[in-house]
Amino acid sequence: MAQEDCFHLGVKALLFREGGEMLLLQLNPKKFDLSADGDQVIWDLPGGRINRGEKPIEALRREVFEETGITEITEISPVTIDLTTIRVPTENGDCGVIYATYRCTLAQKETLSLSPEHLSYTWVVPEQAASLLPQDFPENLRARLLGWNVERLEV
Repeated sequence: MAQEDCFHLGVKALLFREGGEMLLLQLNPKKFDLSADGDQVIWDLPGGRINRGEKPIEALRREVFEETGITEITEISPVTIDLTTIRVPTENGDCGVIYATYRCTLAQKETLSLSPEHLSYTWVVPEQAASLLPQDFPENLRARLLGWNVERLEV
């Protein structure tokens, strides 16, 4: 008999600034117990898991603030929902992760204040982001980034 799997829902932000560049954050391997080869740089999107009783948009705003210090997002719209290959430890073994990804627009230029989870950041066009994100990032999201229309900020 097949056993049902358990999943956590996480939110990710495709956070755009004027000019069509989006934000990537460099993960701090010490915070995530990553066994990266040497000095390998691992990029990620702002975001994280949803807390109990929290709505996805609330979690997105909270995570963006916690990881970057950004408080003013003018527009948030859904892009995709993807099953990932990520497994996180739980009391009863482990749990899969599903990403709900949203396109977000910065209200204005803001100074970033990174959390200890990240070492640095970069602003890139979506096509660059697709090539910089880890290979285990959802393929559907990477493909959408490759087809992104920067001028209209939509897929």
